[in-house]
Amino acid sequence: MLIVNPEVTNEHLVTKKSQLVDIESEIIKTYGMMLKGWLYIGTKLLEVEKHQLYKQHNYETFTPWLKYLSKSLGLRPSTLWKYLEVVKMIDDINLPFSDVNLKNITGLEIIARVYEHKGDTQEALTLIKQLDEKNITVAGLKKQASELFNLKPPASDKNNNPAPKGFLKAFWKKITKGFLAYIPQKPMLRMLPVLFVVFYITDMS
Repeated sequence: MLIVNPEVTNEHLVTKKSQLVDIESEIIKTYGMMLKGWLYIGTKLLEVEKHQLYKQHNYETFTPWLKYLSKSLGLRPSTLWKYLEVVKMIDDINLPFSDVNLKNITGLEIIARVYEHKGDTQEALTLIKQLDEKNITVAGLKKQASELFNLKPPASDKNNNPAPKGFLKAFWKKITKGFLAYIPQKPMLRMLPVLFVVFYITDMS
């Protein structure tokens, strides 16, 4: 959303002559404020979630309130979740806000996902440093994350704790991909998905 000084009119924009250096300074300043926006929003979202402030507006959980807010802002809920998850990671690993490269929101989101999955503070700090120093790209981070989430962890550990979050989804995706690649070679198998749905509906009824 573009925020314009209320004293500026369309006519003013067309007719006023300014020094280029002044215009550049204003653009840089405004851009810096825009970059700080996502970090500020993320901190406020974390505050609402931590202290359950959403209950002040009669929301039982955080998610419905976030959906309401995203609609009010004209943003996707996933965008707000992104801001929140990055700030959560920054808070967990004790990274000073002054050390955050605000331009790296996309890369930081990927690192936050890896951190949420593994909980390795040192790895998160290392990846952030590599990203800042351009020793790793967003594409490289995506590749690492893809490899991580496609690994097959045990269904449960020795204490019978459930598999890590996202495992079943990744496992099902892998199985489905392999099956669909096999179908063209076996024409009779093309009817299996349809038959499965039919039998499932019949069984449910």
